[in-house]
Amino acid sequence: FLRERGIAHRCSSLYYPQGNGAIERFNRVLKDFMQVARLEQRPLQAAVVDYLGLYRSTPHATTGVSPAKLLHGRQPRTRLNTVGLPTREGGHAGSNKNVPARVRTKQMYAKQYTDRRRGAKRPAFRVGDFVRVRKTADGGKASVNYTGPFKIVGRKGKNSFLMSDGRCWNASKLVRVPCNQSQTIEQWAWELPHHCSGTAGPESRADAEQGELLRLPETRAEVNEVVAPLEDSVEQPLRRSTRVRRPVERFGFSLPEQ
Repeated sequence: FLRERGIAHRCSSLYYPQGNGAIERFNRVLKDFMQVARLEQRPLQAAVVDYLGLYRSTPHATTGVSPAKLLHGRQPRTRLNTVGLPTREGGHAGSNKNVPARVRTKQMYAKQYTDRRRGAKRPAFRVGDFVRVRKTADGGKASVNYTGPFKIVGRKGKNSFLMSDGRCWNASKLVRVPCNQSQTIEQWAWELPHHCSGTAGPESRADAEQGELLRLPETRAEVNEVVAPLEDSVEQPLRRSTRVRRPVERFGFSLPEQ
């Protein structure tokens, strides 16, 4: 169905609405229009129909023509045409041929402007690195902000990476695990893809039969326990305070200590 109509099906990363910015921008204006309709006590269905009519007949800033003309090849008649007021035509004849080039130019300009304002950098993650994923929901003050660590097993796009648990995340949601921790984790844990797919190695099967399932550390404290070197268990002497304590005086009398 998509191939016959020249549609490229692309999926965005988890919890990354910026990857589908055109739809999110449309929803933003639609929600504002619905809120205004509710304040004016207008029927919601009629307000949505009016908004769609305005959106489809207005020339787009990127394409230069209205969505209705791109779809049907002609500009629809609006209330301005009915009352005889001048209207802005959604592009001249034959302008649809220049739409792809205009869209590429506008999108490239917007990308360069946004990258320059935000100081965007290319992600330095590589396949085989261990990373942590930022939590999307707030679990409270006592919970950690990141989950994992997970191993990067593939790259799905310029800024999207496939984790060992089968999920695809954008680079903005990932934090690299330090080299010393990643090396220790890689030596301590079995191969992550086998663990995620359910086909564990012979050592993990033996441990599973004995009821000792290996697992990766999930909290920062567990990672520190794995990564931190073993320290000699030497009992340290208990340190006492050397402050001289004096009795409390009240109204010229010294109170005895209780």
